[in-house]
Amino acid sequence: MFNFIKSQAKIKKNKLLYIDFEEKYQFIIGEIFKSEAEVIYASSFADVKQLYAGNSDPIATIFLCVDQIEHSKIINEIFKQTGDIPSLILISNTLDSIQMYDLVAMYGAKDYLTKPYSKNSVLKIYQQLLDEGKSVFNQRLINDTRLFNRAISTYNTDHNLGLPLLNLEPLDHQIDKLSKIQQKLKEVQDVPKSKRPDILFIDDEKNIIDVYQQFVSDKPFNPFFSGSLKESRQVLQDKKIDLIILDLGLPDGHGINLLKEIYAQNPLDTNVPDVIVISSYYEKTTVIDVIGAGAKVFINKPMTYKKFISVIYQLTFLRYMRKELIQ
Repeated sequence: MFNFIKSQAKIKKNKLLYIDFEEKYQFIIGEIFKSEAEVIYASSFADVKQLYAGNSDPIATIFLCVDQIEHSKIINEIFKQTGDIPSLILISNTLDSIQMYDLVAMYGAKDYLTKPYSKNSVLKIYQQLLDEGKSVFNQRLINDTRLFNRAISTYNTDHNLGLPLLNLEPLDHQIDKLSKIQQKLKEVQDVPKSKRPDILFIDDEKNIIDVYQQFVSDKPFNPFFSGSLKESRQVLQDKKIDLIILDLGLPDGHGINLLKEIYAQNPLDTNVPDVIVISSYYEKTTVIDVIGAGAKVFINKPMTYKKFISVIYQLTFLRYMRKELIQ
């Protein structure tokens, strides 16, 4: 028999946090989601800090306006309070598309919106977010940060080093901190030396491979080179690769297919290689898809040598810390 009373029971809605300094957009988003989700509002870092300090209910999604907002501090405060980060959608009316791509890649955001946005565009992104769930990037970012900080905490306790812990920040924001950690660790004599990382460079352009070969000739790496998906799969089967430098446009398929294969079984497996994607396909969907699939970093061609070498050194150091020192 149909239970009318039961059918009238309220279905608990997902909580959504909308962070924006413009009050009119808080009103707009409230109207858009009035039947879709329970919306909570904040306009500053102080609001977010107060909200999470007194709120135990999980917030599934965050819409974060990056204009005039301390977005990095906000994301780290949420991680500090909860040990997690919700699915993130970025918003701006001042940044251009390239700047937004960079922020999407830095934070593992699911997508971004530009003001003024429409109801349909907001709901489309939100529904896609619900369907896909948490990205591989965010799963690995959270897990890797925890493991790294556990290793640092152990060394701080054992050797009284006072090393700083990492926040959930873009890698290029943490390079100075990581360099100081590396230098300090060298003062501890019984820290085991890291093995030379095995790095697989994948690109179908011979001149690019030649550049990579010159680049690694005097570096403490064990390099391997590939020009196709088929060849790359064979290398990954034969070798325990630590880091992959991946181009997307390959003769036998799109590089993202290999990226998805790498993380298909267990995204949090510390033995799975980290991936840096380097590509000239610098478009919104490309960046979002690649980061969502688990790439650590997206670098647009042509890249600068300084950024390239810094990212490689810091990623191999992070991997060493989480794989070697915590065991």
